[in-house]
Amino acid sequence: MNSSRQSDSTSRPTQLMAVEIISELLATTDPRALGQTLAEQLHELTGARAVLLLAHRDEPAMHELLYASPPRCATLFSESELSGFCPQCTPGALPKRPEELPVDHPLRVPLLRAGVWSLQRVPLRAGGELQGSLLLLDLAEPDRIDETVELLTLLSPPIALALRNAFAIRHSEEQRQQAEVEFRRSQALLKSVTEGTSDAVYVKDAMGRYLMCNSATAEFVGKPSGEVLGKDDTALFAPDEARQVMAGDRGVMASGVARTFLSTKGPVHDAQGEVIGLFGIARDITERKQVEEALRHRGAQLTAAEVVARMGSWNYDVATDTAVWSDNMFAIFDVDQARRDELVFRTFVENRVHPDDRTRIVACLNTAMAGGPPYDLEYRIRWRDGSEHVIDARAEIDWDAAGQPQRLIGIVQDITERKRAEAVVQARVRLSEYAFGHSLDELLTQMLNEAELLSGSTIGFFHFVETDQKTLSLQAWSTKGLSGNN
Repeated sequence: MNSSRQSDSTSRPTQLMAVEIISELLATTDPRALGQTLAEQLHELTGARAVLLLAHRDEPAMHELLYASPPRCATLFSESELSGFCPQCTPGALPKRPEELPVDHPLRVPLLRAGVWSLQRVPLRAGGELQGSLLLLDLAEPDRIDETVELLTLLSPPIALALRNAFAIRHSEEQRQQAEVEFRRSQALLKSVTEGTSDAVYVKDAMGRYLMCNSATAEFVGKPSGEVLGKDDTALFAPDEARQVMAGDRGVMASGVARTFLSTKGPVHDAQGEVIGLFGIARDITERKQVEEALRHRGAQLTAAEVVARMGSWNYDVATDTAVWSDNMFAIFDVDQARRDELVFRTFVENRVHPDDRTRIVACLNTAMAGGPPYDLEYRIRWRDGSEHVIDARAEIDWDAAGQPQRLIGIVQDITERKRAEAVVQARVRLSEYAFGHSLDELLTQMLNEAELLSGSTIGFFHFVETDQKTLSLQAWSTKGLSGNN
């Protein structure tokens, strides 16, 4: 296939439409909404009778029809027939016309039954993994098939990336919904516990009316739970007893605190060892419980805030070269909490910090402890699975009376997602600007350059399949690819 002829035949409006489609897809977070946007756009752009977006997932339901344009075409094929369009199920190139398929090919009968006279399948891959397939049925202008293939090849990498991101977001939403299910299950478990205890458990409002009571409470007052809820103690006890109980309740509510006692009881023996009674010791531990609860609540709030903000806090002792980390620090740096040896600063730098950043982080720390600029930098770390993350770290130094550094108290934040989002936005802007005044070949090369920057790959290129469906022709190299190829 002649690349210069392709560039000339693809109109400027078509190129701009491609950029617009890419921009819309990158902003779409729902897989089905992405499918609708893509199918409708390509339906209009290519003039095909039908455009179908098929997702390939690793879950048990491996193939999912995200959208068909027009929607009535969603029923053209059964679920099992749709799986046949997956490149992993039917590898190799498909002919443009269904009648050219072998008689025993699994797609021949469904395609002919649906009245399809032309077919174009475009695999969608991101990071080498199949994300789905685009199916274009019955192009209105057969002589534009080559141009359509060129356009779809241009669009397929960003479509695959957008599809992978949309499924990741959907998975996150499913996890949130699962968390809600777990919460409701926990509530049911709590009810099971309160109903399983012989202790009276109840809740009252400010007017002394029962909002909740377990069976033990109902049994204690001698009434069914339905006759207890919404009533106060005057409806349940004798007048004098009710006044005493309600006065105690008002005292608790007026003070805003509950009293807690630690009680110990034991038998009292006479000289012969016979039990003659019991003793009891009770200590009011209300204040201690209040302090413990306040500390626990404050710690839980801090931990929750750190998790939400992807932050962690740390305290580094200079003399011992060891650090104390908050719980979320272990998650941020992918360190097992049992491996306390990794909290030694030098060990941490050697095991977790990116090799290219190790010298800089040590120099920044030494400079700060020597009285220079504060410890404030961004650096990269590597998790045990090999993934790379970006950290923003800052610290204040505690000096002793002699002016020597004693400890550093600092915070870190995982800013990986922010960096990735910034990089994607910048790439989109650069591509949109580059599209004006450049040929399609130049735009393809620039897209490969941007893809290399985003993915960290070292070489990129586009290949097209010739009309014989066997020969591959090189369409474009990235700038690095051209340099390396020469």
